[in-house]
Amino acid sequence: MAQTGKDTNNGERVGFGDKTLNYLKKKSREAIEVNSEASVLYFEIDYINSSRNFYGEMLIKKWKVPEGISVQGLITVKEGGDTGIEEIPNQLAIMEVVVYIDHLKELNIWPNIGDYMSYKNRHYFIWKRALLDTDKNSILNDKEAVTTIFKCVEADQESIFPPMTDGGGGTSNNLNNEKQY
Repeated sequence: MAQTGKDTNNGERVGFGDKTLNYLKKKSREAIEVNSEASVLYFEIDYINSSRNFYGEMLIKKWKVPEGISVQGLITVKEGGDTGIEEIPNQLAIMEVVVYIDHLKELNIWPNIGDYMSYKNRHYFIWKRALLDTDKNSILNDKEAVTTIFKCVEADQESIFPPMTDGGGGTSNNLNNEKQY
């Protein structure tokens, strides 16, 4: 059994082994994916079938899986505090989704920057992705990353119209079968 950690002066290993790491990973995945029951819908953009204008801007976005793929994770939504043009507040929400890489592998997906996630009747586009297990304080810094975080920004009303069928269009309310409150 391989040990993690560094040698001390007397030759002993500091840290714990793969069995303990696998146990902690299993229990933390259960806490997030089973017990919390929090999930987002993932929408991968179909760039080939989406419609663009002369400048390359997407006019109509089409999804590879129109109904979305449910992804379990730890979800945090905060109100944005950015200011836009002429100091007008830009209050689009910011969402962070922490997901286990094994879960993404099981779903056979890897969300990319520019794809979308939907949570509680709002759509967010992915603008940044980071691995969480790679800093100097991590017990897994000599192992493969376990989780990844997707940082997303709320898509405003004008920027997203998810198609319900090959030729149709809709809103996030239609997509999620929910009412706007």
